[in-house]
Amino acid sequence: MAKSAIRGVLFDKDGTLIDFFATWAPAYEKAAHDLAGGDAALAERLMTVGGWDRTTRRFGPDSPLAAGTNAEIGRLWGEAIGHADHVALMKKLAAKYPAQK
Repeated sequence: MAKSAIRGVLFDKDGTLIDFFATWAPAYEKAAHDLAGGDAALAERLMTVGGWDRTTRRFGPDSPLAAGTNAEIGRLWGEAIGHADHVALMKKLAAKYPAQK
């Protein structure tokens, strides 16, 4: 079997190559609304603790949702909704939103 021509994988969460606000931001907003169970104020709080600016409708480049890991986001959102088991929370989200192949 021939070796693969792929020599690396590039992840671009910060928007250098792919528009963060057109890709990640809508996904975070949907996840926040789902976790909030229809409570719009709680969904906005989740977005805000993640670094979302309500006025500009943007995330700061060093905000948790723009620069954090899934584990960090799980801890942050888990604390905000009173869900102590952030690992279970992230598994719940991963099951609901499986990665696209």
